[in-house]
Amino acid sequence: MSDIRVRRAHQLAPELIREKAEQVVKGLQARHGGEYQWRSEHRVDYKYPAVNATVTFDDSSLEVSVELGLLMKALKVVLEEEINTYLNRALA
Repeated sequence: MSDIRVRRAHQLAPELIREKAEQVVKGLQARHGGEYQWRSEHRVDYKYPAVNATVTFDDSSLEVSVELGLLMKALKVVLEEEINTYLNRALA
């Protein structure tokens, strides 16, 4: 079960929503370190020692799911707010 799950509807073209998904994990990587890897055409995973995130998308929605390590759970509210703010801007 994810500690954070944020889902947003979108009306973007397939190539643009794929780009937005990659921007989410690249932003996490730039800010926190870690690595990301595409798992399928519609899924990219991000891994950091205390954070595992998955960004999945289809033609109408994008979802970010995050599992936090014990020490990162204290930052859950801050991280969830950061994800919501980014998605609100990116998918507006």
